[in-house]
Amino acid sequence: MERIVYWLLPERVRPVVSLSAIRKGQIQDPKGALDRLHLTDIGDAFFKAALEGGLLPIVMRADPPFPWEMQFLEDGRPTCVLEGTMVGGSTFRSVLQFSSPVRDRPRALLSAAIERLGRDPLESRYWDDGTWIRAQRSVSKSRDEMAMDNESMLRLTDALDR
Repeated sequence: MERIVYWLLPERVRPVVSLSAIRKGQIQDPKGALDRLHLTDIGDAFFKAALEGGLLPIVMRADPPFPWEMQFLEDGRPTCVLEGTMVGGSTFRSVLQFSSPVRDRPRALLSAAIERLGRDPLESRYWDDGTWIRAQRSVSKSRDEMAMDNESMLRLTDALDR
């Protein structure tokens, strides 16, 4: 089955949430320093869009405060995943990859999350040329290749919506 791959860069590391609560599908303040997870604006948009769309977002793998992996469950089965990778010295310099088989729910989730962001998902004031070079080594994609992946995915989902 063909998979959708979409790349996103965080612009904010907020909200900082409780890892133990978000593993239960809730956003709460952290209980202490070891319970802190940087959800980022990307994770926040996907988490809220998933709940609104009837999917259950679950943090599966986390190295607090970041990176983490979030799976989205439908009827108890994973439908798609959002995974963060550090490519620089801070959460601001990380890349998130949304991947999913081509199906209606994941396309709707991606669309709703991007709309919530209200910005180009590959733009970040915290990324410079050095960060892009580290990203290319880390995820084996250049900025242009990430943009082409995103553009191809949007064309694919537009075609499927018709």
